Amino acid sequence: MDLLHRAHDSRIFGNLLVLLVVCNPFGASILMSLSHLAEKFGPPSLKLAGLQLWVHSRPSPASKEPSEADALNVTAHCGSPGASVSVSGAFLDSWSFASFARECKALHASLDGIAILRSDEPDLCVTLAAGRTGHVSMIVDITPDPMNQQHRFEFSELDQTYLPAIISQCAAVLDIYPTAFSTT
Repeated sequence: MDLLHRAHDSRIFGNLLVLLVVCNPFGASILMSLSHLAEKFGPPSLKLAGLQLWVHSRPSPASKEPSEADALNVTAHCGSPGASVSVSGAFLDSWSFASFARECKALHASLDGIAILRSDEPDLCVTLAAGRTGHVSMIVDITPDPMNQQHRFEFSELDQTYLPAIISQCAAVLDIYPTAFSTT
């Protein structure tokens, strides 16, 4: 019997890396990708439930174009029992983190509404939704191959006590990679 029941190999799609996930004959995932990411990049810049996101650098720090100057090279991983998806590339920018932090502050103050970590690319979208009871749910849409795949993770075990940590993590990213251009 073949030791590996299924194996999905690593492939490069544009500047996005698809990581290896290997399953044994009994269906239990061996999630080598997450431990490899943690070893390679250290602690994540943003961590919430099954989502980890590392900000590495700016791809074009000297650019005079606002969209290029604010772009960030990131690696995102989301997983839950039975599934693991990772993506890397320049699909987020400083404004994404500034907007997400601002929306999380409003969410924390009102305990009602949504906060979205937006990307202009379909690679990653993180949505937090809160109800007046303080319950917060998170939906993570993530894909390394937008033309052929869609992956959605839903986390419902969160509450408003998670929001200050998210705001602080976004502020730490913005301390290192501030928005390059003012909108005023």
